Amino acid sequence: NPLYAQALSAQLVYNIWNCQAWHFDVQENPVPLLVKEIPSMKNKGISTDGRESTLLLRDDIRWSDGEPITAEDFVFTFQMITNPQNNVMDLTPYDQVEEVNAPDDKTVQIRFKEPYAAWLQTLYKVILPEHILAPVFGADGTLQEAVWNFRPEVSCGPYVYDSNVTGESFTFKTNEAYWLDYPLIGQINIRFYPDDASKAQAIIAGEADLSIFLVDGATQIPILKNANMQILPVNSGYREGIFLFLDPANGHP
Repeated sequence: NPLYAQALSAQLVYNIWNCQAWHFDVQENPVPLLVKEIPSMKNKGISTDGRESTLLLRDDIRWSDGEPITAEDFVFTFQMITNPQNNVMDLTPYDQVEEVNAPDDKTVQIRFKEPYAAWLQTLYKVILPEHILAPVFGADGTLQEAVWNFRPEVSCGPYVYDSNVTGESFTFKTNEAYWLDYPLIGQINIRFYPDDASKAQAIIAGEADLSIFLVDGATQIPILKNANMQILPVNSGYREGIFLFLDPANGHP
């Protein structure tokens, strides 16, 4: 569960099984996923005072068990993140939100306490299935020990949790209810290795197809090159920024 697991190894698999309201392409342009369009002032998805955003959800979005994804899931996600009983790792940006409402199944209305410039980069990067987790919260008063945190058997990404061997691997299978392009790979098996040397040897032996972030690259990359393995250098994925909100009335940050 992204609300609790924020280690790099967990973050790398979020997009396998989790879905977001939107994501970003390689040029950093927002691309709608759960929504029909990105809210803006032009399409009246953002209010003139910058405090309200309206999300219009697609008609065909579903959880992996076939249940529709609705605006109530967005409201529930906000309520769970901000409920102190859940003790999530990071409240951003929901600590800046005054309220989230669902006037109907396909409309989410978000009102910020004050204009919040970075909402597009931070809002609704995870959606919780209300029909699965509301009964858990009702019974336990918290989501901290929910089985779903470790085995998200109902989710909304291109893949869904299938099985795991503690300390060894996690397996994800294709989500047959996925509404976008169907995945070309039928199954993804994520294996755990204790160190970079073990990861490199797994690649060379054909036990693994891909490994990233070899911290001990100075030692392991020459070994991989000598074994004719393909090395793909890429720019860092880390981003830092300062977002200035310009008041449309008088132009001041």
